[in-house]
Amino acid sequence: MTDSPDRLARERERLKRTVLILAPTLIIGGIAVLLFLERMPLPLRVLVGLGDIVVGLVLLVLLKQKYFEK
Repeated sequence: MTDSPDRLARERERLKRTVLILAPTLIIGGIAVLLFLERMPLPLRVLVGLGDIVVGLVLLVLLKQKYFEK
């Protein structure tokens, strides 16, 4: 069963929009964890915060490679 080109284009746009929303949210969340969560132990806070930032940056790189190619 093949999908129509219009449906594939809509799915690609939806995925692009989702990643464009998710990546900055992860980066901002990671920065917030690093700066504002004082009740969490420092090593765990650094691990979670930097993990969120790295995942957000990886999503941005993948988005650039997949959707903004020339």
